[in-house]
Amino acid sequence: QFANDTRNGNGVEYEADGTSILYEGAFKDGVYSGEGKLYSNGNLLYSGNFSNGKYDGQGNLYDNDTGLLVYAGEFSNGVYSGTGKLYEKGTLAYTGEFENGKKQGTGDKFDILGSKIFSGTFRNDSIDYIAYLGKSPDDIAEEFGQESFRTEVDNHLIITYLSLDASMVFKVDETTNSYVCEK
Repeated sequence: QFANDTRNGNGVEYEADGTSILYEGAFKDGVYSGEGKLYSNGNLLYSGNFSNGKYDGQGNLYDNDTGLLVYAGEFSNGVYSGTGKLYEKGTLAYTGEFENGKKQGTGDKFDILGSKIFSGTFRNDSIDYIAYLGKSPDDIAEEFGQESFRTEVDNHLIITYLSLDASMVFKVDETTNSYVCEK
């Protein structure tokens, strides 16, 4: 569909070979806007909402080589933003909040078998360890799970958590006489 000699409405755009579909869906002022599907070399790359030619709103992103789902959720300006699910080799790896294409906020991390290994706060695509400073070992255990190692050295408690292979160092808080996370 066209209006004023510009693609407006629904349509199909083909690659240079004239037979392979590049995009099918809604256009506004010549760019992808609204519901659509984007293809690469005949494979579905993205299915969902577009705005000004970029992924925007709800959508699914697929691996161009394998066709497996990579991400399902909200996009803004072409990147993950809002809530969504991230997959690795077809298995759920993370579900939670995203900002500017990175894990940011609360979420759950899963191992390659799909078992939850962490539930908590993420910042800039990684676990936000800074958020745990000053917290007790019990508070941290709720999010980090089972311990694989525990030792006390020089008035410090060191705990390594099994599923994340992460260690936390606790010091004695003199006001409460209990351990709190130091690093």
